[in-house]
This record gives sequence, C-alpha cells and structure tokens, in this order.
Amino acid sequence: MRNTFNIFIFCTLLASFGAPSMLSGEVVSSTDFEAVEAGVPLSRKIFQGEGFTTGTWDNGLAARTVIDTSEFCSGNKSMRIMYPKGGYGTDETGCQVQLRFDRIDEAFASYSLRFSEDFTWGTTSYGGKLPGLGGGNNCSGGSNCDGTNGFSARFMWRAGGKAVLYLYHMDKPATYGEDVDLVYPDGSPVVFERGKWFHIAERVKVNSSADSYDGEVEVWVNGEQVLFRDGLRFVTNDDKVDNLYISTFHGGSDRTWAPTDTCFTWLDDIKIGTTYEDVAFLKSSRNEEASASSEEIKVSQQSANELRIDGLKGSAVVSIYSVTGKKLRTCKTKQSSAIIDISSLKAGNYIIQVKDESIHTSQCIIK
Repeated sequence: MRNTFNIFIFCTLLASFGAPSMLSGEVVSSTDFEAVEAGVPLSRKIFQGEGFTTGTWDNGLAARTVIDTSEFCSGNKSMRIMYPKGGYGTDETGCQVQLRFDRIDEAFASYSLRFSEDFTWGTTSYGGKLPGLGGGNNCSGGSNCDGTNGFSARFMWRAGGKAVLYLYHMDKPATYGEDVDLVYPDGSPVVFERGKWFHIAERVKVNSSADSYDGEVEVWVNGEQVLFRDGLRFVTNDDKVDNLYISTFHGGSDRTWAPTDTCFTWLDDIKIGTTYEDVAFLKSSRNEEASASSEEIKVSQQSANELRIDGLKGSAVVSIYSVTGKKLRTCKTKQSSAIIDISSLKAGNYIIQVKDESIHTSQCIIK
C-alpha cells in the first residue's frame, strides 16, 4: 500500500525584469454530476445537459448506471456503474458512451475512479476495460488499426487490480490492444486498491503525418507521472483525438472474465481539456486518507535562479514539471527546506510536486 502524499502548487516563475508568460488552456467540457438528479440512470441527454457532445449511440447506460449519493470524490454525487455477477462483455456489464469534442492534435482528459470494496477482477481470467481517449472510429475489439479506422487509448485492470494502458495503435504487436504497464516514479506498479479513489489523467497526441512515428501518450495517477510513451503511429488520414471513450466492462470474450459477484465502479469529476493544467490532480480528502493535521508547504522565488520550498518533513522529493507533465527538475532532501535551480527555466506556468511520508497538503499560486 502506497502512503506517499502529493502536493501540487501551481506557480508562475517570473524572470528578472521580465513579464510573466501565461499558457492558455481550455477546459472543453466537464462534470461533477452535482446538477443531475440523484437516483436516475445516466443517458446521452444528461451528458449533453452537462455540456458534452455525445456520439449517436450508447450501451448499458439505462440498465447499469445511476447517479449515486453514497460515494463521491467531490461534492455529493457520482456516476455508479454496475457489473452484474456472471456477466461479461459490453452487452452484460458496464457501459459505453462517447464524449466527443472537436478534432485536435493533442488532448487531455481526467476522471476520478473508485472500485467497490467487493470488486472482483474476474473468475479465472482477470481484466476489464476503463475509459480513455480515442479518435476516429476508436479502433478496438481486436480490429487491425490501419491508420484510417481510428485508435483508442483506454485503460484496463488486470489480475489483482494491476493497472495498464490498453493501447490500440497502428503498430500494436498482436491482434488485441497492447498492454503498457503504468509505473510510479519509484518503480512500483500502479495497482487499483478496492474502496479508494484514484485520479487518472491522460494526454494523447497524434502523429504529425502518415509516415511519422511521433505520436505520444502520457498518464498520471494521483498526480504522479506513471507513463510516457512516444514513437507511436495512430493515423494516416486526418483523424485526430476527438473523444473520451467511456468504455468499461469485464472481459475478455467469455465467462472466465466475469465477476464472481455483482460489483461496481464510480466515476466522478470528468474533465476534457487542452493542457495538463485543465485536468491536473487536486488533492481531496477522498482521493487519499485525510490528514489529521495539515502542514503548510511554502514556495518562494529567492531570485531569478532559485526556488525555495519550506515546510518539508522527513525524506522528501521535490520536482518541477511543465504544464504538459514533463519533469524538468527534481531534488531529494532530508531537510525542512529545499532550493531548486531554475536558472534555465523560462518565465511561465509550472507544476511543483512535493512528496514525503507525512500526511499533509498545501496549494498556492506564486505571481
């Protein structure tokens, strides 16, 4: 069980004598389900009322989803999804709906996810699909991704709750999607624990031309970068990233994948944006155990060359990320303060990540 805690401080580093440069982002659409009536099943109409554009079809929304007030990551409501005992595949478990947006070369999406305490990963085969970004016809289901039928970058749980990116791209090595492990910075695998909220954020960038291998996928879990994959080919036509594919079910293609008991997941705080800042993890008491006491982390710019972080406890790792999630600096310390060299960083928006074994969070903006 991981017991590190993440503190995100969004800051603007100001170069001496220079004006700050701001990176403009756009939250394309989002929902926390708070405006939706409790107890009703989800529908394309409800998603549209929340500001999303949907595809022309859905599967399982009416029969296996509901707006729930018993579990939530923020506010008082979330989307509960059911996986009936003995069921498998899209017709019997989970749900599917496309949350569409205008085609874009690079898109970001995030959501909070919780597995029920009694969630079963399968019977004798273990795995199931989870939402992720896609484009075009969302190549999936064992199809050959030929560059004209789209792509998909969903997630999966595997045996014991192990989390993977389930990637359909032009050069996937087998018939079905490619499993790509999600790994924390300390080398440990991402494992979904039952009964806990996880924040999943994803970036997908399509390749720039038909013969270019420069597509990318990046993933963060609870604010930690757990995957950066480049060198990908997704398309040969003009398809781009254009939907968050809510596609979740047990399987697999037979009943060995079925849950041994009826179980549930919950989705909350769904966001689609154009920068990482639009979808970044913001700590809440339900993402991880709440702190009995909160210790303030203070960030101050000492000069054009140095950033100071105070309030650290124990062994700490302080990192600076670009707003797209690229790690630019990292510093390990056992002191209560850390100084990070920022002399080569341009003025602009950055993300500071502080990790230690204490249970505390702090968030601020430096201008």
